[in-house]
Amino acid sequence: MTRMRMLSRVCNLVFVKTVMFIMTASAFGGDVSLTGGMGFAGGNHSTPWRVGYEEKITSNFGYRASYINYWHFRHFEHRNNHVDGLALQLTAGKDYEDFSINAGLGPFGFFNTINERRIKYGVDLATFISADFKLGGPFFWRNEVSYAPGFSDGVRTFYILAGPVIKLGLSSSENTSDEANAFKYWVALSAGKTSLNNLGTPKSPLALNIEAGRKLSGHSGVAISWLHEGHIHVRDGSIIERNGIVLQPRLFAKILDAEGSVGAGPYYETNHSQFNLIFTALITYPIGDNWDLRAAWDRILDGDRGADVLHGGIGFRF
Repeated sequence: MTRMRMLSRVCNLVFVKTVMFIMTASAFGGDVSLTGGMGFAGGNHSTPWRVGYEEKITSNFGYRASYINYWHFRHFEHRNNHVDGLALQLTAGKDYEDFSINAGLGPFGFFNTINERRIKYGVDLATFISADFKLGGPFFWRNEVSYAPGFSDGVRTFYILAGPVIKLGLSSSENTSDEANAFKYWVALSAGKTSLNNLGTPKSPLALNIEAGRKLSGHSGVAISWLHEGHIHVRDGSIIERNGIVLQPRLFAKILDAEGSVGAGPYYETNHSQFNLIFTALITYPIGDNWDLRAAWDRILDGDRGADVLHGGIGFRF
């Protein structure tokens, strides 16, 4: 394992554990947001999007943890870069009756797919200014501008984003009732697509996931799963087959009638007898007393050929 590969794993593990620690310490009464728009860099543009969780520590200060996908930029010596990563920002702002204004800054750990492989990792500074306007109930609309000075790669980027925000602290108290967290165990089956973070991958193969888990409290649990990423064909004609066992601690939060969770842990890839780190974000929606519909995103971090797995399916809770 190269020094860069080891460093990338350590940085990603530190970030994920920091986010999970902050969420554990909170009362899950913050904001969940999804924004998208336009990005500009070096005379070129892209269509970025961001999903995040943020919470106030005091009436005017707080934090925000986000996954940011900048999609593809064509600039400088690299063609068709795909940049995405994780940001952790300190925020300051003020809430009014029907709107709020916030600003923040903090580190952005990014992955940059260049040419045939994801080979570049770095840390930049991410800043933003946003305004949220009340739509009704816990729903707000956000307009945001964001800027990254490009300390790592010299590429300054500017983004204009907009999208919905759900303020969990304003949602119904029924969502945190004991009845909603009455189940202790679950089993689930889901299927989807794998996207290898490699510009030479011509198509996304079928992915399968079988999972079982147990809730330890209303906001924590543990899950074990078997993940099959599929048969991945790359441009040079070779086929990569990856599957293995995943073990993750999970954190849970009610989002209106649904439930969101995040987790991170080891992924033992049986085909190559190696351990990777996997991060999971999951949302479930109950259908009946014991069943739920679920959608998940897995980010696999192996320092060489990382992958995203998007899958959805059904779960049984008891």
